[in-house]
This record gives sequence, structure tokens and C-alpha cells, in this order.
Amino acid sequence: MDLFNSNNEFKEQTYPDQYQIVSDPSDRKFVALANATSAILITNDDDLLSIRLDIGVNIMSAEEFNMIIAEL
Repeated sequence: MDLFNSNNEFKEQTYPDQYQIVSDPSDRKFVALANATSAILITNDDDLLSIRLDIGVNIMSAEEFNMIIAEL
């Protein structure tokens, strides 16, 4: 799989400005993209993890994700 193939680009609007609850403006684009694509945002960023229940985007730590994968 070629992750950087232009056919894999998400070209729709993501609206990062809707995520003012995210304290780091540079993280808003990742939250918006995860929301727009219904993806899980995997991060160890404490600020993002602390707001995950308030934001409506599936955010989890790498450890949590690994535990889920191990159960499959």
C-alpha cells in the first residue's frame, strides 16, 4: 500500500476551525480529518486525550489501540 499515493488523499473539507476546544491550533487539523473520515485518532497527546469525551471524535492512546487490536 502506497500511503503517499495521491489517490489516497482526502480532498473534502474538514473544518478544523470547528474544533476550538482543541487547545493547540496545530492539532485541530488532525481532529477535523479524523472526524471527516470517521477514523480513530491515535495519539499520546494528553490534551487531546483529556477532551476526547467532549469532542465527538474517536480519540485513543496508542496503548488503548494496541489492546483493542490484540483482542481481534
